[in-house]
Amino acid sequence: GLWLRDGSRFVNVGALRPDGSLSEVYLFDFPGGRELARFAHARTAMQVDGQWQLQELRESTFHAAASTTRSVAAAPWSTSIDPKQLQTLWLEPRDLSLVELGRTIQSLRAQHQNPLSYEVAFWRRASAPLYMGMMVLLAVPMVMVSGRAVRVGERAMLGALVGLGCKRFQEMFTNLGLVTGLPPLVI
Repeated sequence: GLWLRDGSRFVNVGALRPDGSLSEVYLFDFPGGRELARFAHARTAMQVDGQWQLQELRESTFHAAASTTRSVAAAPWSTSIDPKQLQTLWLEPRDLSLVELGRTIQSLRAQHQNPLSYEVAFWRRASAPLYMGMMVLLAVPMVMVSGRAVRVGERAMLGALVGLGCKRFQEMFTNLGLVTGLPPLVI
């Protein structure tokens, strides 16, 4: 599923349906920051007149000495989660355009969430023309070699190995940067 933060609440969405509704929604409220005060599970959540509605809701509230549980058929859900944002977050970062990546990064920052994977995807996409230009410059000397000593097959094999090596180096450096916390522009 998809995990989101909505203020002091953490939300887990099991699935996003084609009609825009959500299934298997779990809500965890931490108003003080450390202790779980409320847990809720809804079979579905859908937009009704611009407002989220939780269906088949089961909610438990925890107090110092006891807890209470209630079940309701439907209840309104006050949240800042936008349906368009949900659809965007459901996709892999590599599947988004530069504009969608930029919007998603800003939205995640506004919600105090970690946008690192989206930032990495943004800078990979933005630097792709430069990367392709460098690959072309690497290929030119291999094509321009003259003489009978070098065969076409050998040149093609060398070019393929250099290209694969560059791609593997980029992936390794990106993963190393993610682990060590390097800024996304560097990665």
